[in-house]
Amino acid sequence: MLYSSKLFNKIASARTKESRAVVDWANWQKKSSLGVIRSILNKNLDKEHAVLIIGYNKETEEIAFSDSWGERCAERWITLKEANLVSQNYYYVIGF
Repeated sequence: MLYSSKLFNKIASARTKESRAVVDWANWQKKSSLGVIRSILNKNLDKEHAVLIIGYNKETEEIAFSDSWGERCAERWITLKEANLVSQNYYYVIGF
C-alpha cells in the first residue's frame, strides 16, 4: 500500500524508462540514490493505492512493482528509499 501521487508516478515511470538502457549498474545505483535526495516525495493522503511488488534488485536497492493501470504500468521501478517515502506501512504476503 502506498500513496500514489502524480510526482511519484512521474518518478517511477521516468526511472523505469531510463533504466532500460543501463549497462553500468554500479553507476546507476549511485545516480538513482542521488535522485531520492532531490525528490520531494511525500505521503499524499488523498492518493491511497495498492501495488504488487514483483521484484527486487539487491545491487541497486530498487523494487519492481506492478500496477492495475494497464500495460504501461505492468512493471516499474523505484528505490527502496522512495518506496519508504510513499509507503502506508502496510505489507501483505500472499502464499499458497
